Amino acid sequence: MTEILRPKEDDNKSKEITNSPEETGENNIFAEARETTTERHPPEMLGSKTIFEKVLEGKEQVLRLHYNRLLESAQVGDRPFEKEFYQEAHLPHAMDQANSIVIILGDHIGDAVLSVPVITSLDRYFTLNSLKGKKMTMISLQRDLFESLRTVYPELNLIDKAESFHPNPDDKPFCFNLNRKFHAYDMLGMETTAEQDPMKVFYHDCQDWIREEIPMQSDVIKKYDMLPMRIMRNMEILFGQKLYEDIYGVKEFIPKDNNFDEQKENLIRKFDLDRNKPLITISPASSAQGKEYMPERWESLISIICEHKPDSQILFINDIDKRKSILYGNMIDRLKRNNIHRGSIPFSEMNTLMHMSRLSVTPDTGIGHYSSMCGTPNVMFSLSNSEFWSGPNTISITHPYGKEMIRNHALVDLSFKDSKNSFYFGETENKRGASDIPPEDVAAKVLQLFNNL
Repeated sequence: MTEILRPKEDDNKSKEITNSPEETGENNIFAEARETTTERHPPEMLGSKTIFEKVLEGKEQVLRLHYNRLLESAQVGDRPFEKEFYQEAHLPHAMDQANSIVIILGDHIGDAVLSVPVITSLDRYFTLNSLKGKKMTMISLQRDLFESLRTVYPELNLIDKAESFHPNPDDKPFCFNLNRKFHAYDMLGMETTAEQDPMKVFYHDCQDWIREEIPMQSDVIKKYDMLPMRIMRNMEILFGQKLYEDIYGVKEFIPKDNNFDEQKENLIRKFDLDRNKPLITISPASSAQGKEYMPERWESLISIICEHKPDSQILFINDIDKRKSILYGNMIDRLKRNNIHRGSIPFSEMNTLMHMSRLSVTPDTGIGHYSSMCGTPNVMFSLSNSEFWSGPNTISITHPYGKEMIRNHALVDLSFKDSKNSFYFGETENKRGASDIPPEDVAAKVLQLFNNL
């Protein structure tokens, strides 16, 4: 897994933060610090179903900034915090004691994929502290998407449901529960009340990871905002150890399968692809139809791409919804271009497809996040907070509603789930959908990215 220095645009300018342990005169911040969190007040336009990010206040905010500054100046492997931290922190002691680590990912593809840095961070921590050899099990409904992780973490066991986990009587388990719906710890050989014990369970939903901000100069602030980067820095703080030389330099979290070359040839034959032409993969489906492009928008976008890049080829993944698959199929037929291919692909082939693609184009969807975490650039048009819901290789075109969410520190708008048969959300007089985003804007990002690769 390589690390390449990658500056992140628009992350260098923000409000100035001046609080620090020295400036506030705190002499014993460890004895008095307490965790105080609050949620930013939701603006009226975003509605009551919106989840806003948690922020730290008071002494906890001061302490957090202190930890971040220590990590920024540390070297990989350093444990730069004061000794009180290592006496009191639960996670380092829990990892010393446990011999079986269970990671339970969220049910949604995007949640699961963007949480993979938990495994990356654990592996680095175990390596740095000579703790390799612990059993590791990852539980995910989308197990096939993660099979290639075994090329990097050969000891990782992958299963698709907790019922398939068979604990050993000699196990001393610890669970990283990243699934808000899971509480059946007895399936893991643990007490049903284990969630209350920080020496046995770390329970975190996606929105629980804290955004980190570190003033670097008077008008520059370094931020760890997108979810994978929040997780990486949060894990460094939880362990009190520098795990990464450059968090934003990690561009690939999900590697190629060991049999990538063979599977690539299979896909070339399956979809009648040209192995000498760069491939653009399009996945149109999302968890809610209002987050998707309507067929007419896809038709315009694909026409622009083909006009400017006639030597490229496009693979359009079928929607699992039969009705929409017919709509999209009719759209592809109208284009009458022989460099556009269409078909269905299972999760077991998705890793190969993304690693053989030059780039992908998607709405705000788990497959787009998967592309980004595989190291393949993804152009994503989004109605939500694209700064938070992004991987390291995501190029976002954000709807004005999503920009409003970013400005107001909103992470999730649950009202998106209300859309079923329409490409828009909301009432007629205030409707919004991904189709509001002009295809020309998406095409411009695609072509710019294509030319830079």
